[in-house]
Amino acid sequence: MQPGLPLLSVCSTLGFSSSQLHLIYRLNERPNTKIILETLTSAIGGTEFPQLIPYLNQHRKTVIHACTIDLSYHIFMFLFNHMVHTPTSSNPLCRIWMYNSLASEKYNKKTIDLLDLDPHCQIVIATKALLLEIQALVYRAKRPS
Repeated sequence: MQPGLPLLSVCSTLGFSSSQLHLIYRLNERPNTKIILETLTSAIGGTEFPQLIPYLNQHRKTVIHACTIDLSYHIFMFLFNHMVHTPTSSNPLCRIWMYNSLASEKYNKKTIDLLDLDPHCQIVIATKALLLEIQALVYRAKRPS
């Protein structure tokens, strides 16, 4: 809720006065993040995702959000099978990781750490569990000790 008359009205209804209220306003803006939304051109239940191949070739950190764990698995297998395997390329199992609620907490934490710190970890295919974890990490980081 934005500061102003609507906020004052809600606070007044709840019995708060301005001396009892401290508003903490946070933005979820991530200036170092580029969000790209693309409509899937292949069938949602399919196993071919050719429009994702350019993300393999960019060699940039990429998070692909999938609606289901099943879809994320199909995306993982498609990308894994389309990686260029050369003696100088990174191990595909080090480049692509999955993050979902069925994976262990230890595995998911390692996935986040690798995405942040490992230059070989390029793509994470995640369900909404990753978004919930990121928000929890932000909350814990900003919470006073």
